Amino acid sequence: MKPQHPPRQLDENLTYAAVARTRKPFLSAPGSALVDTPNFPPAYKAEASGGRDFLNVLKTERELDWTYLSPSVFFSPGERTGKFRLGKDQVLTGADGQSKISMEDYAIALADEIENPQHHRERFTVGY
Repeated sequence: MKPQHPPRQLDENLTYAAVARTRKPFLSAPGSALVDTPNFPPAYKAEASGGRDFLNVLKTERELDWTYLSPSVFFSPGERTGKFRLGKDQVLTGADGQSKISMEDYAIALADEIENPQHHRERFTVGY
């Protein structure tokens, strides 16, 4: 059983939150979540659905400036290249047809966003 945590109020001094998720509520087509497609792996469905639900809660937030970063489909340790693309709600794929990003480049994308916010009250993704 997962531990239950009581809801917490936001600190009144908090003005910006950067959310980094490892399971992605991508859209497979406009208005259609990838997690809701028939071929989505059942082992990841609960976590991805939770991410989608949390993103929907953030979208209703009116006082906090937030950003939500999703990695590519394949997200694993690798090399820090500093060369990646940013996208919005759709899965990013490379020339090889794969959707991937190293944890190292994902961390750089997140740090860049925190230092110089470009995605206010929206989700974005990172990939090669």
